[in-house]
Amino acid sequence: MATIGADDLDPSLKKKSSVLINSVQPAFRIDSLKSSIAVRQDAQNAFYDIGPTAIIYWKGEAILRMLSNVIGDSSFIEGVRSYLREFAFGNARTADLWRHMEEQAAESGGFDGQVNLTEFMDGFVTQPGFPVVTVQGILIRRNLLGVNMIS
Repeated sequence: MATIGADDLDPSLKKKSSVLINSVQPAFRIDSLKSSIAVRQDAQNAFYDIGPTAIIYWKGEAILRMLSNVIGDSSFIEGVRSYLREFAFGNARTADLWRHMEEQAAESGGFDGQVNLTEFMDGFVTQPGFPVVTVQGILIRRNLLGVNMIS
């Protein structure tokens, strides 16, 4: 999130392009270890120890950056705003965030709605490592590439 705001304030910082080096690559390295954990951890109480936080922050940033790229920065920002407005003084579940993102993307036309965002994103946050994505079919039409994937 900070990378979006920083680039809006000063595009010369090019923070979005640094995510690959500063977050995605370290996340891949740590996430490939047998000791890796999922980003989403179920808290048992207010003092729950989530364990090693580096993977959660680096992979979390990489996942959110990917989501922003899929639905568009403006849909992403509006999705976060509406999510925070609804749950400002309460508790939320991961699916609530995905629902807000999906709704904002659908409103702005930044997402075609053919993909269930909750199913798509859960593969990245509920398991250690990155999900295996299988390409089922490829369609090339007028210099556009369409890929049908099963995760």
